[in-house]
Amino acid sequence: MILLLGFFLGVIITISEPDLQVLAAQVPSVPNMVLILSVAAGVGAFLVVALLRILFGIALAPLLVVFYGGDICDRKGLFRIIFWRLHSIRVV
Repeated sequence: MILLLGFFLGVIITISEPDLQVLAAQVPSVPNMVLILSVAAGVGAFLVVALLRILFGIALAPLLVVFYGGDICDRKGLFRIIFWRLHSIRVV
């Protein structure tokens, strides 16, 4: 219940942020609501991660390794290579 409430509050607060609405208006290639909702969903998701960290007493260092490790792999294109290989495998 607390996680759902945390996600909902993160989304609502982010949607109502006036600076994000101004930023969305300045990006012509992405529809305003798509940009606002995607940022709001990300803020809500990471608020849930923060609440889980508090509830279960998870140290910050492992979370940073996981999230920064995913970012480094994505920058090097490793995720694309892995998913391309998985996608190219044909199931008979």
